[in-house]
Amino acid sequence: MAMCFLSESRVVLRFNICRMWNGHWVLIFCLVACWSCKQETVQEKTPSVVDMLEAISEDSSFIHNNYLNAARAEYYLELLNENKHHDAYLEAAQELLNAGKSKEAIDLIAKLLKELKNFQVDEDEKLNQKIQQLLSVSFLRQGEQENCIHHHNGESCIIPLSGGGIYTITEATESAINEYIKILDQYPDHLLSKWLLNIAYMALGHYPDSVPQPYLINTLAIKSDYDIKKFNNIGIDLPIGSTGLAGGCCVEDFDNDGFLDVIVSSMDLKDNLQFFRNDGKGSFDNITVAAGLQGQLGGLNIIHADYDNDGYADLLVLRGGWFRKGTGEHPNSLLRNNGDNTFTDVTIEAGLLSFCPTQTAVWSDFNNDGWLDLFIGNETWAGDSTTYPNQLYLNQKDGTFVDITEKAGIDALGYVKGVTAGDYNNDNLPDLYISRFGELNVLYRNDGPDENGICTFTDVTESAGVGDPIFSFPVWFWDYNNDGWEDLFVSTYDYNGAPDEIIREYLDLTIKPSSYSCLYKNNGDGTFTNVSEKVGLNKVLFTMGCNFGDLDNDGFLDFFVGTGAPDLRYVFPNRMFRNDGGIAFLEVTESGGFGHLQKGHGIAFCDIDNDGDQDVYAVMGGAYTGDFFQNALFQNPGHGNNWITIKLVGTKSNKMAVGTKVKVVLNSNDEIREIYRTVSTGGSFGSTSLQLEIGLGQAAEINELLIDWPASGVRQSFKGIKANQFIRIKEDSNQIIFEERETIIFQKTL
Repeated sequence: MAMCFLSESRVVLRFNICRMWNGHWVLIFCLVACWSCKQETVQEKTPSVVDMLEAISEDSSFIHNNYLNAARAEYYLELLNENKHHDAYLEAAQELLNAGKSKEAIDLIAKLLKELKNFQVDEDEKLNQKIQQLLSVSFLRQGEQENCIHHHNGESCIIPLSGGGIYTITEATESAINEYIKILDQYPDHLLSKWLLNIAYMALGHYPDSVPQPYLINTLAIKSDYDIKKFNNIGIDLPIGSTGLAGGCCVEDFDNDGFLDVIVSSMDLKDNLQFFRNDGKGSFDNITVAAGLQGQLGGLNIIHADYDNDGYADLLVLRGGWFRKGTGEHPNSLLRNNGDNTFTDVTIEAGLLSFCPTQTAVWSDFNNDGWLDLFIGNETWAGDSTTYPNQLYLNQKDGTFVDITEKAGIDALGYVKGVTAGDYNNDNLPDLYISRFGELNVLYRNDGPDENGICTFTDVTESAGVGDPIFSFPVWFWDYNNDGWEDLFVSTYDYNGAPDEIIREYLDLTIKPSSYSCLYKNNGDGTFTNVSEKVGLNKVLFTMGCNFGDLDNDGFLDFFVGTGAPDLRYVFPNRMFRNDGGIAFLEVTESGGFGHLQKGHGIAFCDIDNDGDQDVYAVMGGAYTGDFFQNALFQNPGHGNNWITIKLVGTKSNKMAVGTKVKVVLNSNDEIREIYRTVSTGGSFGSTSLQLEIGLGQAAEINELLIDWPASGVRQSFKGIKANQFIRIKEDSNQIIFEERETIIFQKTL
């Protein structure tokens, strides 16, 4: 079992240069915990997390880390100089492609083809397939780079490709088409090649007419079930449309000035966290350095919450996710918001320094003492000798945390890809759901705290009926049908089987049921029913980043799906689903303009322009070094419905009201209607603002607003609230504070 934490701050960071791997000199860093070492003769400075991250960014364990592609490419090219075997060519070309050097990969493959006869290799079908697949995707990626990235615009890579999304530099994509036709002439049933051939034709503006009939996929953009109106991608016009790899996002008012800011991460070990402050005048200022965030490198996911109850949202950066074979033992960072647009790394003094691979965590007040606790889900791959237990940290109310995982009875190991907290049984205690890749997921019921504030949990997965899907990723609690009971959505992610299943779905072929995500309807008795097929969500979603919100302010929660996988061939549209009255979910990907073909990661629904409806911010980009892309902001065009935005301020409950339940009662078509919301940052991959942005449909007034505070148990009631306002309510007050906020008209970046 790996040690996931160091209980003392006396940690010594030492660097050693070691000769490894065919004479390559590499940098290795060692972390040594000294608990009772009395033989030290020299006082050694305790390294900061930033020191550790800098060391990790220079680490050369690229042999075991599939995502350090630039170093891997250099290594395999040197091997190729020593041994000109066809496998060495292919390995080097693959790493060049993954590192973003598609032209160099193409040139190397061309050299391989010329020299293949020198290897005296008999006709090898598998070898030819490898060469063809690698060459075709290299041409395809070169076309993407030349057009979608280097000549990026708001329509780039959004399916169906049209207007500014059509390529103007065509040579590489034409070559990709030629290669895919060669492949399909030999293997006409190779679904992924058929899909990419159609995408290439569409990119050139020649779909569907020029696609050879045997290989035509009649519909690349799934027809929408409902016209949600076009959400234009205006990310290109703003600094928040920054470029990076797969990463997380937090959209929150970090300086409490009434405007939502954006913080973004990228998983590249050398990429710095970025803090974009909303200037309230139509743009964002990148204040990363001034905010003290320089050196906060990497991080596949980030989440925010006010852990110290000072009224300012703090930040947790999660690192090492997907990195296997010991290469993901990176420290997370707890960044305290100082209230002046600066942050301080308090990871070590807070007792949260650990070295476990992770990308998922959730803040929740598990013992209802008014202070947010923290659960981190770590990644233990089945069969690996090293295990990384999950961690439940109890807030000590003094800026520190203590690990109570074992005492709490949370013993489930696994390759944890998502966690969420919610009160599924309405007993006023937040429960915990863990999404594990490759095995059954786990629902833990919170049985409440003892006299020391330590909660115990019981595994109720089997009785609740919520173990599937086996290959899962993002997860969340929500009340999708507004019946007052928290439902559960668990999205599937099978990167071995999903790509072909997605294409089979487009071709109206039979799909394996195991490829479907699970929407679990809460039955109100401790059990759930999987209603995915009933509500129209028996889809192959292939989900990474994912979150929910209310696109059209009708009071029902919709959701966005970020799709993809590291493989550069896996380019499938991100998708959006509209909640139709809690009865069904309707595809609105095409009508809303959400079908981005790049890899979708951190997602946030947020009223970023203060006009009362929710926009969608999406972090785009893949895992490999060269698979970077520009982030997107889909601006809501408006739908004519009313809204209310509520900022709750806890006094006995945690300051930013996480876990607080809200019930909105209103008249709709001469009938009483109820809307239920719980304060949270949403799904497990992407972090939405903790202010409640609630659509009211056509109701011009709220009959009654009911607020149930978790720590105090107090219920507040307010009546006769006019719609279309920003309001603030404190836990110990019977007054509503009405806020004036200016609507933002975004300006194009010069």
